[in-house]
Amino acid sequence: MRLVILAEGFHPPWTEGSRNALLGWLASISLYRSVNALVFTTLDPKDAEPTLKDGIDLHLNNLSNIHIRFIAGLYNIRNFFYRVRPPTRLGSWQRFVESYTYITSVIPTFMGVRAVKLMLSRSIMHEIPLILHNPGPFTIKQLLSSHLLNNLGNIVITLTFAEVSRLRSLLAILAKVTQGYSSNSRLRIVASSPYIKALIRAILSTYKIEVRAYTDVLVALPIPMLGSIIRELGLNKFITSIIGSTHKLLDYVIALTEKYDHVVLYMGQLNEVRFPSSLLMRLCRALRRLNSAILVIAPPSHQSRAYLSRIKMHGKPFNLHVLLHPLDPDTKERVLELVDLVILPYRADGRSVVDPPLALLESLAKGKPMITFSTASVRTLIKLVGLAHIILPKTHEEFVDRVVDILNKQERYGEYTNTMLRSLTDPSVVGMTLIKALCN
Repeated sequence: MRLVILAEGFHPPWTEGSRNALLGWLASISLYRSVNALVFTTLDPKDAEPTLKDGIDLHLNNLSNIHIRFIAGLYNIRNFFYRVRPPTRLGSWQRFVESYTYITSVIPTFMGVRAVKLMLSRSIMHEIPLILHNPGPFTIKQLLSSHLLNNLGNIVITLTFAEVSRLRSLLAILAKVTQGYSSNSRLRIVASSPYIKALIRAILSTYKIEVRAYTDVLVALPIPMLGSIIRELGLNKFITSIIGSTHKLLDYVIALTEKYDHVVLYMGQLNEVRFPSSLLMRLCRALRRLNSAILVIAPPSHQSRAYLSRIKMHGKPFNLHVLLHPLDPDTKERVLELVDLVILPYRADGRSVVDPPLALLESLAKGKPMITFSTASVRTLIKLVGLAHIILPKTHEEFVDRVVDILNKQERYGEYTNTMLRSLTDPSVVGMTLIKALCN
């Protein structure tokens, strides 16, 4: 099966959930059919520029291959802006940041769209499925308003929570540019959770019946990127070689578990939105009385370094341990086995939500309790599979109290399993969903 994918910010070190989801989704297809995929992607300005500028070749199981080709327009300028951008949202300054972020992202996105249009304009490419991963309204308008719309018989749009804030405008443009869509084809939207599927259907219900008639909405939840699953998908050698050795990191975590009675883990981006510094300092003070520590493992991004610098300026607590290092899947799985509790202190405002984070799914898959603020995605996941090991506090004070309460109880969760969660995130189930979306 040949595929063409257009994505944004999809390159090493594979720290973003939406990137990992797409990588796992593509690999899961190879469980059923041999895949030859070409991914056009812009470079994410938050991360360091990949050294493999000519692209990356992934060789998976079943003779499948994924080639990633980078679109690097304005990368240096965009990367500079991310290094100097303010750490918090500051009124009019926020609007300025959003403006130049949008302006500098238009050109590389346009270059990616142009590359895809040139490739698919060849007559021999018309039957190849086109996947648009988290496309913004600009991408939809530029690509699908062209003659390719009627020539291509198989277009799949994959959406994660990263696009929820722009979902209404995206679907409005989609409805507008597809007025002349070929009646013998259907547009397929693959959502990363039931919450997005319900939201899409609610928005589409406001459009004409013709628009809803050609649209199918399917659900495929993200795949936990644990070492055992990575090996099943055939991605282990590639991801491990990109991230490198993490033996010293694992030794450091083992030493922490021997020094402290409890270790609380946070994995993910390190900034004021994902982990408010006021909550972090409050947790550290509360855990001192329990001879416990907080372990933070974050990608070595500009945001993480700036956040850590501000913490050090105000006095870094002795029981706070921060490692700026990407984790290979096997090390991540081992770290989850060693710690006592996993936290996700991200609190979305009314304008944004996040996918059920991979760290959340991975932690639950390893039987660890999870404390996180209530977001639409987490509430949907709880309702869907009845995950009793997720605790949803409402305030910072309650968050700290819940952490202390669980550690005091010293309950063992290692034997906890959830059959429904496993089935929803099983690569074979996700792969079958995608096969149905890609095959008429």
